[in-house]
Amino acid sequence: MATGWLGDDLLIVRPRDLELDRFDVPAHIWQGGHDWMVPFSHGEWLAAHVANACPHLLPEHGHLSIALGSFGAILDEMLPT
Repeated sequence: MATGWLGDDLLIVRPRDLELDRFDVPAHIWQGGHDWMVPFSHGEWLAAHVANACPHLLPEHGHLSIALGSFGAILDEMLPT
């Protein structure tokens, strides 16, 4: 569990090998404005830099409430259209 968290934190202090502007499939970005673990500005930055971003920037949600409050919508986004 802590391994993923550590990996995320290390991305802050070292360059990424991932070119975010080269995504060729939709990338859904879910971010809550009341998230105390990940700043809302990070979701905004990703939405601006990820090619084919589908941002879901919800200022009324937090880190966990976005998953609980938007669970149906998140699942709907995974279904083929």
